[in-house]
Amino acid sequence: MVKQEAYDFLKRGRWIDEEIKSLKAEQQSLREGFLVSPAIEERVQKSNTKPFDDQYLKILELEESIKERVDKLVDFKVELSQMIKQVDDQLSQIILSYRYLSGQTWQEIADIIHHDVRYTQKLHGKAMQDFKHVYKKDMKRHEKT
Repeated sequence: MVKQEAYDFLKRGRWIDEEIKSLKAEQQSLREGFLVSPAIEERVQKSNTKPFDDQYLKILELEESIKERVDKLVDFKVELSQMIKQVDDQLSQIILSYRYLSGQTWQEIADIIHHDVRYTQKLHGKAMQDFKHVYKKDMKRHEKT
């Protein structure tokens, strides 16, 4: 049970950077869509700018929601990084960091550590065992608080 939970915890880190990029792109799109809206000139020329203000406020709310989500993702990534650094074996740390913090493929990791993919995946199994112990310790620490 703990092994699967530890793996799921690590897996969450694998796509964090992509999710952050996606959220920032969404935020940029909101801003650009608002600024280049053809209706802006029309609305600015009218004396009643209420719809314009409402639209702007909605965009600000969405941007704040995106910012909060990005902050949570970054916090999680920092926590994951700190946990990986608690793994005793340096090679295990490297494999876990490249896989779950940097999103590298097995081939890329194998090239970095100068082993073939199959052996790298075998080393990953050992790294997962090492991480499981750190994860279990962290869970106990959270239970006490």
